[in-house]
Amino acid sequence: MTSEGKKEELLARIKSLDDLLTSDEATGNEGEERSRLKSELEALFEEEEIYWQQRGAEKQILEGDANTTFLDLSANGRRRKKTILSLEQDGVNISDQKQIREIIYEFYKKHFGKQAISNVSLSENAWTTEGRLSSEDNEFLTRPFSEEEVKRVVFDMKENTAPGPDGFSVTFYKYCWEIVKGDFMDMVNDFYLGNLDIGRLNYGVITLIPKVKDANNIKQFKPIHLLNVSFKIFTKFLLDRLTVVAGKLVSKWQSAFIKGRYILDGAVMLHEIMHELRARKE
Repeated sequence: MTSEGKKEELLARIKSLDDLLTSDEATGNEGEERSRLKSELEALFEEEEIYWQQRGAEKQILEGDANTTFLDLSANGRRRKKTILSLEQDGVNISDQKQIREIIYEFYKKHFGKQAISNVSLSENAWTTEGRLSSEDNEFLTRPFSEEEVKRVVFDMKENTAPGPDGFSVTFYKYCWEIVKGDFMDMVNDFYLGNLDIGRLNYGVITLIPKVKDANNIKQFKPIHLLNVSFKIFTKFLLDRLTVVAGKLVSKWQSAFIKGRYILDGAVMLHEIMHELRARKE
């Protein structure tokens, strides 16, 4: 039975109980039954509202109000704005959906397809004292993953984000952690031992988001990849470990993408150097 059908059935049963309660045929158990049905109906409304909140990508909604209609309109509005009705190729507007799919596929296949294997290699003395890890660091990186470590990653993840193809969101993992943690930790241990086919988790849905209004060129769209949350958890607990030692591995002159360093530091240093050279007339 669909959600709408279930709601109609519950409303009809509640109405019949209301009619019975106002008649002389009431037995005294109708009030308890009505409360149970009303709780079931409210839970159904809450599930529907959460669903449309995710579809509408609305972060702020009114507490205690039924926002379903607003969220429904938001989701449909987003869908209309992001629907690709036509694409321009070689000065010609293509509106056939099959041709549009082929254009998109060929474009990203060309950009993200496999590249030739590079023959560049590092010399044996590439690292002398810098860029090396100690035996303690190596032991830290290669130790088994604990349940506390994985749980911390899960509960630090942001909620209300779109789930991947398997449909399990961050909220699911947080609220059902005590139920699923055993199976999930078995999977983590298999990964540590090299027995897990991680490729079965590493797949997703690619969505194209327009960068400009009325985008009609494939270059005017930004691809967003919706990965399974289970795969994200693996990447995050690996990243957390690597972050601890990244400062020792990456050159101190790289100012971007390392925790505690700032991407603008490089621009500031370059500006100061240019200013100094100009002041010295060098």
